[in-house]
Amino acid sequence: MSYTIPIDLNLEAWEEWCEYRRVEKKNKVGPLGAKKQHKMLIEYTYEQQQQIIDTSMASGWTGLFEPKTPIKPANTMNLLTDRSWADHLTEDNLLN
Repeated sequence: MSYTIPIDLNLEAWEEWCEYRRVEKKNKVGPLGAKKQHKMLIEYTYEQQQQIIDTSMASGWTGLFEPKTPIKPANTMNLLTDRSWADHLTEDNLLN
């Protein structure tokens, strides 16, 4: 049975996690564990995946856990249409 690593997995963070498990915990991530952890991680953005892995490493954990306070998934459309950054701009201060 072959398994392809998901394209939306933060490979840099994942490699850090595997190295941490191998060196610090003397326990490699097995194929089934990797598949389950990938499935959980890809529900989050690259940055959020890094945060999850960083938290586990900093806490000395041997597993990855979803955040206790949910991380809001990135909503790209809101980022593209958010104009709150321009609320303070008026025609007067654009012309001066």
